[in-house]
Amino acid sequence: MKNTLIFITLVIMISVGSVFSQVEVHGFVSQGFLYTSGNTFLADNSEDGSVDMREIGINFQQDVSDRIHIGIQLLSRKVGVYGNNVVGIDWAYGSYYINDLLTLSAGRVKSQLGFYTDIQDIDFLVPYAMLPPYLYDKGLRAVTASIDGFKLSGNYSLGSLGNLSYSAAFGNTDVSPTSDIVEYGNVIGTNTSNATANILYSTNIRYETPISGLTLNSSYFKAPELFLQDVAIGTFPDVVPGVGGKSYYVDVTQELTWLFYGIQYQHELFDAIVEYHTRNAENAQFVILDDGSETIVQETPSSNDRSGGYAGVTYKALDWFNVAGCYSWYVGDTEAEDISAASNIFNDIALTGVFIPSYNLIIKLEYHMVNGTGLLSALQNPDGFEDKWSYLVAKASFSF
Repeated sequence: MKNTLIFITLVIMISVGSVFSQVEVHGFVSQGFLYTSGNTFLADNSEDGSVDMREIGINFQQDVSDRIHIGIQLLSRKVGVYGNNVVGIDWAYGSYYINDLLTLSAGRVKSQLGFYTDIQDIDFLVPYAMLPPYLYDKGLRAVTASIDGFKLSGNYSLGSLGNLSYSAAFGNTDVSPTSDIVEYGNVIGTNTSNATANILYSTNIRYETPISGLTLNSSYFKAPELFLQDVAIGTFPDVVPGVGGKSYYVDVTQELTWLFYGIQYQHELFDAIVEYHTRNAENAQFVILDDGSETIVQETPSSNDRSGGYAGVTYKALDWFNVAGCYSWYVGDTEAEDISAASNIFNDIALTGVFIPSYNLIIKLEYHMVNGTGLLSALQNPDGFEDKWSYLVAKASFSF
């Protein structure tokens, strides 16, 4: 379905483009530098300093009529182990405006999760060089940023009580071996090369309160059936009775439920934001093991709850310079026996300097101090981890 929808959108755009010449063209080029001290993070060569922090995008948009809008964005990215500089369709959709309450969109539509998922590439709208990695994971961008399917959106004026806007998208997403999902699996230590997903759901509600600049946000993401085949489990003798500690593989069906909650206050002198995010994974593991005489099939349901969030403030010191601070936290298993173990947490304090020499150029310099290794890859750190470590991000972005 996704390829069909994208193809239809492209055909419409090409056809319309031959008739209408006033197409809006915008884009961005971003280049960054990452250096880590103590652990390898995101890029395989981060401890030596990595320039694999690159995003290039260009989009074309056209108002065909008062009601019909079409657009497409091409994106190339190399962000650590993700992207590999391959040019792909980031989003491509057509939308039909019915009224303020309802706009219908189809194609590869943008998903709104939290405050920044749908605008994460626009550095002028994002306060940090590196958004908190649990909420805005670079490895899950292909899953969270867009959905191949349909989207309903609109807004409703509450008069003196403010304004309410919403979006609801459903469809599927690219979890093929050519997507970032394989590298993401390598990072978290799970085989995702045989991943498949059925219909996904993504909803967002945003409330602009009567207090000027104060906005509340809530998002919901549901993947009722994510199937992972041939996931290596290792040696767990108690899982399959009578096997005696033999390593084996399982097929895992996951039901994922994600929730985002946020509050933002924007002032002419400063911005403040707090977001909180929870993830629940209900797993039905179908164990398939040949013990030498027969194949054992066993279902072992399990559940995992993760949580995290961040609080940040940006001070608009000058027209050409802002300074921002952020504290983010993550708990990999909220029911772990030792919930504060370094392998279960990722607590990050960041300080950012933002330089704006011109309206289309922004430069960010950011330093992070981290306690914990919960978001690090064992594959990238074969010699083990340091519990307390740091990293530096420098980033320059040009937009047009």
